[in-house]
Amino acid sequence: MPTIKITNKQIPVHQDYFEFWPRWSLEIAEYQKAKFKSIDEDNRKPQSRFSGSTNDKSKSKGDLADELTHWPRISPTEELNYYQFINSITDPKTNKFHPARDEDRKPLPKTGAMHVITDLIRLKTGEGEQFLLSKGSIIGNDAEGEEIDFYLPFPEHWRKTLFVWSNEYNNATRQFEKRCLGPSGTEIVYLLGFNKDNAKQLFEQRATDLVNFILKDAVSDEARMVERDVNALKTFERFANNTFDYLWSGEYIPAPVRAELRQEAVARGYIKGGSGDFQITTQLSKAGKTTYQ
Repeated sequence: MPTIKITNKQIPVHQDYFEFWPRWSLEIAEYQKAKFKSIDEDNRKPQSRFSGSTNDKSKSKGDLADELTHWPRISPTEELNYYQFINSITDPKTNKFHPARDEDRKPLPKTGAMHVITDLIRLKTGEGEQFLLSKGSIIGNDAEGEEIDFYLPFPEHWRKTLFVWSNEYNNATRQFEKRCLGPSGTEIVYLLGFNKDNAKQLFEQRATDLVNFILKDAVSDEARMVERDVNALKTFERFANNTFDYLWSGEYIPAPVRAELRQEAVARGYIKGGSGDFQITTQLSKAGKTTYQ
């Protein structure tokens, strides 16, 4: 049974198959691009002048073998678990998500699978770029119509594998051909840039109005919560309409409250210091407030 309470009735419900976690298909596609022709290693070895001639007339030095499909890839456990869950909520005959069922086991109309968000994250990179991420779950139904869920962290980014290539000369074709030497590293690719429209898209998928609004600095890997306003919409406006630095420094929080929050953090051991070595300033950051269109 699902462990997530859902009160937002406006979350889009998908009946046809939908890729909730595009990370894996994007990562797989990157490996499939790494197609290459392997050079026969026996023919690549330097020939000794004392070795004499070979009796194998079917090959010539530098000939290329058949083309491989792509560089081999091992699927991580996260990926395997995701597709196992997706298979459990999808009808293989129709490629549609299983519907929920009533007490008589009859399918309920307009039911299927949906992505619900519990944490909305605004990330700032070392280059000053900002992106949106989320944490949440996929809610679907098994073949019996029973509701099940799957934890979905950060579906708005994927890890791109970088490959090293070399140019190999083919004596048969008398041309240089690219040969993949294998992976050389990875880089994170973010799919959703920060702006108010994109933030609203994620906000509308919130499971409840208790959704968390979080700032994250990619350089320090530190995260800070945006303090809640009178309601979820007001908190969203605070999160989306102000600069990252303004929110990060907590300048929207009244000075006495900031001092009290810091003292509590020191008392709980969250941060170092004493209550007397900290002074609140009401001077705004250079960035100040702004509104993103």
